[in-house]
Amino acid sequence: MHRQTMQQSRFTRTYTVSDMDLNHYGTMHGGRLLTLCDETAYCAAKKLTHHICLTRAVHRAQFQRAIHQGEEITLSAIVGLTGKTSL
Repeated sequence: MHRQTMQQSRFTRTYTVSDMDLNHYGTMHGGRLLTLCDETAYCAAKKLTHHICLTRAVHRAQFQRAIHQGEEITLSAIVGLTGKTSL
């Protein structure tokens, strides 16, 4: 079996914010951003394990600024720690 390093789990994606992602203030809905973060983390975990992985918890999310329609965002995830049953 070929072992991978956690660095090899890195997954990066770019996303352009569309009108479907906006809240009533005209900025990206925080829940939509968290969904994209979760999907990106899943891709990194799957890349490392080659198995289906689930999110058990998100401990903290802090938004720094509003994101507007047409803006391009880059999301990147890497597996930082591994255990017997969790990443």
